[in-house]
Amino acid sequence: MSLILAGALISISLNHLVFQAVEPAQAWIRSRSRLARTLERPADPLAELPRSVASHEVTGHVVLVGYGRVGQRIAEALAEHGLRFAVAEQNRELVETLRARGIHAVAGDAAEPAVLIQAHIARARILVIATPIRCVRVA
Repeated sequence: MSLILAGALISISLNHLVFQAVEPAQAWIRSRSRLARTLERPADPLAELPRSVASHEVTGHVVLVGYGRVGQRIAEALAEHGLRFAVAEQNRELVETLRARGIHAVAGDAAEPAVLIQAHIARARILVIATPIRCVRVA
């Protein structure tokens, strides 16, 4: 009984150290392993633009984050002015609808760099964020 209690106390006291070490260990593994980066890519086909999208269509374009009420109005204005754009949206069904209408869209949280990379942020002319502001509480 004493050994079980001692093991539980040691486990509980080391728990926070292990959890603090997980994220740096993941970053270290990602930086040194191409396999880890490949395995981490989302398997969702909506998480990346189709290969059929021509390079010139996602160069000098606008990356629009969010396609809610405000995002839709911005997209309409961009289309009226003949500007190309790609949408990054969390709602998968909405992304499917946009793609069916011929609008370039990727599914995912734009706070993740991979989502913006899939929207070709590096070749974009401008980034427009049309999402509600979320307050993040830091403990």
